[in-house]
Amino acid sequence: EELEAMEKDEEILEFIQVMGRSALPTVEQLQEVAMQQQKQALDFKAAGNINMAKVSLLDSKRSKAQAERLAFIFQRLDNVEENGNTNQVAFSSQDLEALIEGKSIQKENPVPAKAKTQAPPPDPWLSKPSAEIKQEVLRLKNEKQVKEATRLLQIFKQVLQKEKQQEEAEKCRKLAEGLSKRLETCVAQIRLWQYYTWFCDAGNMQEGQLSSQQAQEQYTRWTDYARKCQQAIHSIQKNGSASVTISSAKQGGDHDGSNGALLVLKGEESDKEGDDVVVSMVERMMNSSSHSGDGSGLLEVAVLGIFKMHENEKLQKVLSKQKDDESKGICPNLRIECKVNLPLQNADPQNDQSHQHEQSPSAAHLFFYPTVSQRQGSTFQYIFGPSSQHSRQKLLVPRDDSKQSKTILRRMETKSVQLSVYYTTQASPMQQQGKDNPKSSISSWLFGASHETPKEPAKPDGDSSVLLGKVSVDMRHLLSRNCVAGDYPLELSSHEKPVGGSIRLGLCIRPCLDLERYEGCREKNPQQSWSTKNNSPLNSTTQPVSPQPPLDDRQCQLSDQNI
Repeated sequence: EELEAMEKDEEILEFIQVMGRSALPTVEQLQEVAMQQQKQALDFKAAGNINMAKVSLLDSKRSKAQAERLAFIFQRLDNVEENGNTNQVAFSSQDLEALIEGKSIQKENPVPAKAKTQAPPPDPWLSKPSAEIKQEVLRLKNEKQVKEATRLLQIFKQVLQKEKQQEEAEKCRKLAEGLSKRLETCVAQIRLWQYYTWFCDAGNMQEGQLSSQQAQEQYTRWTDYARKCQQAIHSIQKNGSASVTISSAKQGGDHDGSNGALLVLKGEESDKEGDDVVVSMVERMMNSSSHSGDGSGLLEVAVLGIFKMHENEKLQKVLSKQKDDESKGICPNLRIECKVNLPLQNADPQNDQSHQHEQSPSAAHLFFYPTVSQRQGSTFQYIFGPSSQHSRQKLLVPRDDSKQSKTILRRMETKSVQLSVYYTTQASPMQQQGKDNPKSSISSWLFGASHETPKEPAKPDGDSSVLLGKVSVDMRHLLSRNCVAGDYPLELSSHEKPVGGSIRLGLCIRPCLDLERYEGCREKNPQQSWSTKNNSPLNSTTQPVSPQPPLDDRQCQLSDQNI
């Protein structure tokens, strides 16, 4: 460290001339220290302590550098002594005091510093295109200037390789950018087809309308296509543009998707500017669906999904307190409590009895549970099925001229629907049903409908619930539109930032509560209620899709699949 503090060699020479060589370590001692430090680095690396291994290796290099420096200084000092000490300077007591105080000693004949050698300027041919260099090489060859032609040929190869690398990088960038746009469209279509699957009225199928099963097939195809796009992007980034083959789309085909085509759901020209395509599409399907007309409306609350719960701050705190063997490979149980701040009754008495909803004079309480929960590494996947009573429920809304009906319409101006997501140690009804009857089928849009109505178990005294976040939706929107739909981020309060995770929600009411204030879609012709096309450009944008498993080293082939 003292040697490193003396940055100039002249300072060490002055120190030796005053204190003698014995005041400094020998070259052999410094080399031995360097070897010991190098051995320590190897020992730390073998023990798995990489940080200490790096420190010891750095110390070894510093000791070697000082040993070489000291050897050079000693040799220089020997040369001075052999030449009769012609360059040796006599030191006075004032010089010794200045050296002790850290001041430099001025020499009468200082050794001139070596002039720094400047690097030669770069060859101007390196900045020229390879085509121009090639022409110059051919010209020099024809003029028999072999030496210069050979030199330029080497430069030509360097420039050509650099141009190929730049061309490949630009090609990969364009391919990845194009695939990212397709991926954005996939995410938008996956969301649209999920809402279509949930809210198309299977009991009123008309010509031109796709069935729930056909819509589910489109949802699956778009999900698979999104996965292929992600794999292709990963392959391009890892293995280059040649690792992916993109085939052109075939035009034409049936509009029901029976030929394996991907159908694109789009908005109508009659939609207002800025309208959400999901809201308009669900409204059209609500208007074309059947209704009992018994003097009551139906308010449906549907939970289509919960996403990115692995980013939820509250859930991460809960899981961090658990032991690894308790939480490893297990997907946390979630419960969604919905509070509709209106005095409404459940539309299905049997469903109301099985769920044991908590009703109050001023609000209706509903409970929702995932149909299927599974864990993929550090991420959680919660699936809600359209045929499950734990995913969607309906409430009766009076539509007569009674005082109660008018009061409800007036209160909707200021009331809201609140959904709170809880972590719970209690098993969900679907999990409890599987324990009680392992052979029973699960009511899910992925696994078919159940023949038995699962009952919600009573909350045990030891149940521990933690609020992970909540969502509040104003009911006044249902006075001018038939549907409120979208992905809502979870918050602890309306004034705080999101805590991570979101809930996909659908609030639908039919028929329209107030025709004078209604601003939504009024079409009832199913041919005009939606648009499915198989040759539309992919240019929509939406939220990013959930991550997929990494791609292997095999070549990835991607096709437009007759979009």
